[in-house]
Amino acid sequence: MLLPGHCLILENGGERIERFWRLDIGRRAEVAQLPYPELVTLVRDSLEESVRLQMVSDVQLGAFLSGGVDSSLLVALMARNSSHRIKTFSVGFEAEGSSMDESGDAENTARFIGTDHARVVVKGQDVHDRIRLIAGALDQPSVDGVNSYFVSLAARQAVTVAISGTGGDELFAGYPWFISMVASAESDLRNPLRTGVGKLAASLARWPVFDQMMRGRLGARLDRLRGSYGFVSRYARIYQIFGACGAARFLSASVRAESLIGRDLGLDVDLADEIPGAAPLERVSALCLRGYTQNQLLRDIDAVSMAHSLEVRVPFLDPVLADLALSLPRTAKLGSLVGVRNPETASYRDTGTKKILVDIGSELLPPGMDRQPKRGFAMPFEAWMKGPLRAVFDDALSPMTVRKRGLFDAPEVGRLKDAFLAGKGSWPQPWLLMMTELWCRAVLDRDHAAGG
Repeated sequence: MLLPGHCLILENGGERIERFWRLDIGRRAEVAQLPYPELVTLVRDSLEESVRLQMVSDVQLGAFLSGGVDSSLLVALMARNSSHRIKTFSVGFEAEGSSMDESGDAENTARFIGTDHARVVVKGQDVHDRIRLIAGALDQPSVDGVNSYFVSLAARQAVTVAISGTGGDELFAGYPWFISMVASAESDLRNPLRTGVGKLAASLARWPVFDQMMRGRLGARLDRLRGSYGFVSRYARIYQIFGACGAARFLSASVRAESLIGRDLGLDVDLADEIPGAAPLERVSALCLRGYTQNQLLRDIDAVSMAHSLEVRVPFLDPVLADLALSLPRTAKLGSLVGVRNPETASYRDTGTKKILVDIGSELLPPGMDRQPKRGFAMPFEAWMKGPLRAVFDDALSPMTVRKRGLFDAPEVGRLKDAFLAGKGSWPQPWLLMMTELWCRAVLDRDHAAGG
């Protein structure tokens, strides 16, 4: 498996890996001085060219359509460059997932653009029947991938290639943590004395001698101190399932002894900090792309789509468009943030999030897209785990199963499971533990049985 921007060269009986491209800022330095209307035209033309190139195919091609800005914009541009109606696909749920069902927005967008649209209803029983296949198809423990598995399954009935909007949030500041990271960086600059003292304290707290304390009562306080200052360490704590304290608590003693559990999370993220000298907005883009996007989103989408022999393409991640996006002024991607109380629920209009993409879409998409809040795609996992998946959940995390596998601490897993079933915890932690066991069965046990 090659890292992004790398190639494998076979020559004269030898082989070597070389890097041919990397993320950077200022490759299009001239755009920072352009008037905003010209920037809108420039980005729209660049995005449309990327879409046009990604549409080159000898087989039937379609698109995933969530109803959000990114996928909707790509579909609208696809329609402009196609002589026939584009086939689009979205995921919806029954009553148990009605509060998070965005397929209605997707259908409205499909009607506005004029696509041949299919809504895929995913039921809890469907997930139960395929959960072991999903775990095997993912080929790594993951908290993601289920939605992509089912929309890929449906799309493959009609097309061989599908376009995805992955990458738009990363390059155009679509996630709420762009706002929080920028706000924190600006606060640090306004309070240099406090920032200097805080950085020193956080740096001392990251000494390896304190790593073994993460499992104890002081672990949570130590972790907060470590992440209070330092750009990468602060970012590392924004999007996590267990964190350092959780990993130290839930992993078995034998696994903890063989690993570096307890060390500062920022050390694991450092390699993703590809443009450390950039402004906060672009630096977060790089951290997202080289971490969450590369290791989870793209990896999981590729794995589960290819399980159905479906090829997924991502026009937003075209290198030419990436160079342009990383050269744009901040005002083209994010508003002033003044008066924004809760980025999680604020609309695109309130925050200015993905401003330039929203403005491009104003002529191509249904009116009112800028009044939507940024919504991450969600599925009713909690209802499924307490309903159709309950037997699978109980079996995968039973005390006997956990002790036999030897990866996790059985009493801690039991407490987490009981708390979740009692309505005292959210689904991601128990889901990831369950999927890890199912992955072990689908991949590791299968290889062991085959003598691999």
